[in-house]
Amino acid sequence: MRFYLLIFDRQFGKSYKGFHDAFVAHQSIYRWWHYLKNSYIIGTDLSVGDLSRHAGACFEQHQLSNTHLILSVDLTERQGMLPPDAWKWIRENAKIDEDA
Repeated sequence: MRFYLLIFDRQFGKSYKGFHDAFVAHQSIYRWWHYLKNSYIIGTDLSVGDLSRHAGACFEQHQLSNTHLILSVDLTERQGMLPPDAWKWIRENAKIDEDA
């Protein structure tokens, strides 16, 4: 499993609930983190291209802007200001990332 960061251009006044539900429902998305409104950390076996196509299809299905970027992430290299629950998820999943 690899971890990726999905960053997208969130449109003011639009609902992202349908996008969220469709995006994380993919059978190959095993873990996800969504503590910041316009980003996800995804644990998956999908390639970066397949993940991008899946995100794009979900954005289009819910009539949202398809402007996004996906980057590979190393969860062991981290710093910032987040709620304790967000850090807990990152710490727990960094152990999985190290074992991969």
